[in-house]
Amino acid sequence: MGRVAPQFFLLGTPKSGTTFFFEDFARSDQIVNYRPSGDEPTWHSKEPWTFAGRFAPSSSARWLSHYPKCRQDKRMVAVDCTPGYFGDQKAPFGIEKAYGEAKHALVFMVFLREPVARTHSHYYQYKENGVLQGKFGGCSPQQFPKTFAQAVQKRISSGSMCNCGCDNIFDDSMYADSFKRYFKNFDSSSFHVVPFKKAVLGEVVDYTWEILKVARGKGERSSLVGGGNEKNHHDYPTLQQEMGAPLLNRLKGWMYKAAGPKAVSNALASSGAHLYGFGGNRGAPAIAAWLETNW
Repeated sequence: MGRVAPQFFLLGTPKSGTTFFFEDFARSDQIVNYRPSGDEPTWHSKEPWTFAGRFAPSSSARWLSHYPKCRQDKRMVAVDCTPGYFGDQKAPFGIEKAYGEAKHALVFMVFLREPVARTHSHYYQYKENGVLQGKFGGCSPQQFPKTFAQAVQKRISSGSMCNCGCDNIFDDSMYADSFKRYFKNFDSSSFHVVPFKKAVLGEVVDYTWEILKVARGKGERSSLVGGGNEKNHHDYPTLQQEMGAPLLNRLKGWMYKAAGPKAVSNALASSGAHLYGFGGNRGAPAIAAWLETNW
């Protein structure tokens, strides 16, 4: 349609350094962000959320209108850095539907943080953004667990934390299933996997500019996401302060079945995904050790 559609997707995961990365990465003058409409929050420039849930091809013109027209005199790369896409069950299908055969030109990146720590941080992001004050549609203050320990107990025992969109606090950590969904829809060699401890290093931004063949950024990092963005840094109790050892061990055992180093390494070992900073053989044990050390 004559527009620069996103070629680069930073799929996830939430609370794994994506905003820190974006506000450095976007300094390249060849990177094009989503341009929010007047009635949208400014943080949509990083996180459009276009493909979360069901994507209808009939909405393509509206989606692409948020990106500039193509130009022939300068290479421009549009990006979508919505971290919720990785855990969203419909996002990979929506992206594939939107791009068709052009999907082979896409570049995907995933930041992985140790799943229990990531989930813990995500829970507090919801609290600090006002879920207990009724600021999240579909989730009343009465149904959201008042403590992280209560959230863990409800999710493990009943399969749902509060039976609404807030359940992505846990769902976004189910990494192995997410990789399986995306690898069914896209060539696994299109993916670059970066552990959290590596993701917060400036060198990952340089690496990504090189992948996309765009110029390095100029100037200093700035808050491009905008003042209305969800708060990304917060103080909260440690896991040991939140709950006793029996519940914490139960949480780790339950979560690691779906998202621990072994589960994730099994998904990655048979793939062609690029593993940032990994120098061993492609066997699952070596990949698991790389994850444990770096996420």
